[in-house]
Amino acid sequence: MKTLFQLNTVKEAQEYLMSNCLIKSLLDTDFYKFTMQQVAFFHLKGKKAKFEFKNRNKIELARYIDIVNKQFDMLCELTFKKEEIEYLATLTKNGKRLLQDEYLDALSELKLKRESIVVYADQDGKTLHIEIAEDEWFENILFEIYVLSIVNGVHSVMEACANGGMQKFVNQGMERLSKKIEFAKGQKNLEYFKMVDMGTRRRFADIEYQMMCYQLMKKELPNNLIGSSNVYIAYKLGFVPSGTMAHEFLQAMQSVVGIRQSQSFAFNLWKKQYGENLQIALSDILGMNPFFVVFNKELAEHYEGARHDSGNPFDWGDKLIKHYNYLGIDSSKKTAVFSDGLNFEKAFKLLDHFLGKLNTVYGIGTNFTNDTGLEALQIVLKMVMFDGKSVAKKSDDPAKGMCKDVEYNIKVSAIAEQMNKEYEHLYEEVCA
Repeated sequence: MKTLFQLNTVKEAQEYLMSNCLIKSLLDTDFYKFTMQQVAFFHLKGKKAKFEFKNRNKIELARYIDIVNKQFDMLCELTFKKEEIEYLATLTKNGKRLLQDEYLDALSELKLKRESIVVYADQDGKTLHIEIAEDEWFENILFEIYVLSIVNGVHSVMEACANGGMQKFVNQGMERLSKKIEFAKGQKNLEYFKMVDMGTRRRFADIEYQMMCYQLMKKELPNNLIGSSNVYIAYKLGFVPSGTMAHEFLQAMQSVVGIRQSQSFAFNLWKKQYGENLQIALSDILGMNPFFVVFNKELAEHYEGARHDSGNPFDWGDKLIKHYNYLGIDSSKKTAVFSDGLNFEKAFKLLDHFLGKLNTVYGIGTNFTNDTGLEALQIVLKMVMFDGKSVAKKSDDPAKGMCKDVEYNIKVSAIAEQMNKEYEHLYEEVCA
């Protein structure tokens, strides 16, 4: 049988995808799935979660349902290898282990449950639905990245093979990335540009293509590409992967302590688990202003910085600087991670704007690992319930918000709006 990049026709693609899983290792995921799973293991045992799939750009995906189901069958046959668990045990920062033996022992025995992935199509035969059935969070937290990578992979392989073959789009992708690298080399502030590969969930094809992108940029810009969120790439190349927390961690805390207290509780629980390590706070679960309302001096001093993932990044960064100044903290010693739909041009505009004011890092995903000439999917798999209660993501970009429960969404919106009003008066004492 031909290798993946040798495929040229739709028939060849179908045959390949029905017999070869696009995920070859359970390390082929983002690091924050393990860091959050460890918190679930030690602090939230028995708590159950449910997740649902959302296709933001409405490309018809139900035509792939048989292939996607077969891919999920093969995914759930995978288990962690001994050497993979041993690698996870070596991960350290500041001389401290990131993942503990008790957690890794449980992870080594984890088997993904095929019955947890429910796949169906609308009656129109166009819209694909994927649900991760309610189960212990420790048991089902890992599905997200695998599911998204598979759906993206199936779509990109099928589309490539319907339009000239895989190698054509691999070549186009490498050519486009080479031009981006040349663009970066021409920027006056290149020496301050720090980028992390965050392209696993929306990459073209599979890990092989993502690895090609990573290695090309690392060869050409070795001092600027500082890591990857993909654990398999880090495993193969011998470094510590990048990542801290995702939206689902903050969403889950809405169920544990309520909407208003959820962010503070989440940040303090994270601090309890990881101490001085992995301290980047995600800021857009209720919107940027509600984040600043709860990100008090104690948290701001302890956390290395914050991550932007929706809304205007320039406004957010300016507000972050203002917030640090208000708290008497030198913003130039803090890190701002930008990860919302970035391309290289936008990243350098942000760099030029914040240079000397913030230490900036740029997490680039789709534009790095899936710019081949085909339309890239914009898909997510988000938590919708935790511990039997609805949860929500209230984004600064309405298209990125998600909540299936209308009544709960109204409640979240009301609390977010109240916190927005509090933000308007947050700095009044400074201005007086």
